[in-house]
Amino acid sequence: MYAHKQGALSIFACIMSLLLSGVVGTASAQQVLVDDSEITPPRSAQLEVWHGWQESWILPSVHLIPRLELSAGTAFVREEESSLRSNEYGIEGKASILDPETAPIGLAAVAGTGITRLGVPKRAPETIYAFVPVSQEVIDDRLTAYQNMGWAREEGGPDVFTWGIRFDLTPIDRFTLIGEVFGEGEGPLAFQTALRTEIIPDRLEIDLSLTRAEFAEDTTYWVTTGITLVSPPMY
Repeated sequence: MYAHKQGALSIFACIMSLLLSGVVGTASAQQVLVDDSEITPPRSAQLEVWHGWQESWILPSVHLIPRLELSAGTAFVREEESSLRSNEYGIEGKASILDPETAPIGLAAVAGTGITRLGVPKRAPETIYAFVPVSQEVIDDRLTAYQNMGWAREEGGPDVFTWGIRFDLTPIDRFTLIGEVFGEGEGPLAFQTALRTEIIPDRLEIDLSLTRAEFAEDTTYWVTTGITLVSPPMY
C-alpha cells in the first residue's frame, strides 16, 4: 500500500473515506483510517481540517439529500524524501443503509475517486474505491467496533482488496481512545492510535493521532492533529 506515488494515493483512498466516529448528530473527525457507518446530520454541513507530517487535509461535507452525504476535499501530501507537498483532490459519496440508532448495527456504502491535477483531461480517475463500513456497539456508550471491507484501484495498478478494524473506547465523557489497523492487498499494514476530545457536544471535536506505516520499505511514524466543525441544521 505504501510505496509513494502509489502510496500517496492509497493513503488518499483510505483516509478520504475512511474514517468517522461517534453517533449521528456528533462531529466526526476524518483523520482515522477505518470509517464508521454514520453520516453528517440531516440538513447540516461539516468541515474537517487536519495536518500532519505526511499530509494535510481540508474536507467539507453536506447532508442535503436524505441518507446521503457528499464530500469534496483537497489533500497536501508530502513527497518522498522531500519537504515539498503535492496536491490531491477527491470527491466521495456515502449512503446510510442501516442507522445504528434504530437497528442492531450501522451499515453504509461508500464510493469515491481522486486525482492529482485539476483541469487535465484524463480517460479515468487516478484512484477509485468503494467499501462497506459496519458499526456495532459492544458496550453501550463505552466501546464501539467498526469494520470496513472494500476495493480500490489506482491508475495502471491492479484491483486490490481493502479492509480495516477499529475500536473506540470512551472511558469518560467527551474523551475517546481509538485503535485501528488497515490493510490493502498484499501490502504492509498501517496502524494508528488516536485521542478524540469533544469540546462542544455535537459541534466541535479535536483529534490527536499517531500513525505507523511503511514507505518504500521504511517504517515511518507521524503525528496528526485535526479539528471537526458541524453546523446546526441549515433549514
